[in-house]
Amino acid sequence: MNLTKTLAAVCMALLIPGCETGRTADEDATVAGDSKVVSDSKVVKPDGKVVKPDGKVVKPDGKVVKPDSKVVKPDSKVKPDIMIQPDISPAAVCPKSLPSAGGACKLQGLACQYGTDPRRKCRPVATCVYGKWQITTPKCTGLPPVKCPATLNDAKLKKCTPKDAYCAYKGDLICHCTNCVAYPIPNCSGDPIWRCDVPNTTKNCPAGKPNLGTPCLQTGKKCQYHCGFDGARECKGGAWYAASGTPCPISSRRAKKEIVYLSKNDGDAIARKLLKVKLATYRYRDPSNGQGRKLGFILEDVGRSYAGDPARGRVDIYGYTSMLLATVQAQQRTIMKLEKQIKALQKTVKKRR
Repeated sequence: MNLTKTLAAVCMALLIPGCETGRTADEDATVAGDSKVVSDSKVVKPDGKVVKPDGKVVKPDGKVVKPDSKVVKPDSKVKPDIMIQPDISPAAVCPKSLPSAGGACKLQGLACQYGTDPRRKCRPVATCVYGKWQITTPKCTGLPPVKCPATLNDAKLKKCTPKDAYCAYKGDLICHCTNCVAYPIPNCSGDPIWRCDVPNTTKNCPAGKPNLGTPCLQTGKKCQYHCGFDGARECKGGAWYAASGTPCPISSRRAKKEIVYLSKNDGDAIARKLLKVKLATYRYRDPSNGQGRKLGFILEDVGRSYAGDPARGRVDIYGYTSMLLATVQAQQRTIMKLEKQIKALQKTVKKRR
């Protein structure tokens, strides 16, 4: 081993900074891009960060950044599931107000929705497409004047006027005065009533469906607001994105209350009632409701039933289907009971032989 290598080895063993290279600590700092080596083998970067021999970085505020990018505060433990995330919060990418069409944007596919029109479909949206904002401004007519009930609970399912009026409540919850339903079959009949949003009470979900691009807390969180297309919001990178809701009609427990499961006796009673329903063929008086002969039942024939809504003159398809399921279940119980009896009889016959 030559003298130079021997001296370098001694320097390194004694942790004398600089001498193993033949340069001073200040010279080493210049070669390392103005980083400075201090006597305890720490490297002080120009931004004030300290790099220890084990690869840990100590920031001037006392926080420690480990080589695996986990952040540890001086008074806290390491949490392996908390990682440093890039700052792509909507505050950094969604303009505070509607941008101009063609303006520059950064995050491909980000949609930013603006305004508080109670008709959410009437709120303008800016979408980032290949680095430029594309603006969608729906053409909506003015809203009719209306005196809104004091609270959403005061409004929901109560009769209202004028038709197609809207009322907005805290949490961006909306009530719409209408006599139409979209599911299970689109239909408009009867007197208008207030149909109101159901508040979402899930943790980290806004009560009402938030505007696209507004801030969210939990990446990957999906919040349901209604069934079908655009019925949900999903949190991605700190912003709410559009997502499809559950299939219609809504069957989520979150949307229901006073849930009571049917007993076998209840199911049998429904089956007996459904089996008494008379089927008929008919034609509609108004051709706009459908042409040609139809097959079904007459609402007045079934009276009060889960299968119909006499006040509105229509069939509840979801209720009717559920009654059919109850009938199938009742018949299956009867079949299983008969099969059990048959097996018992077969055993008795075999013994007698």
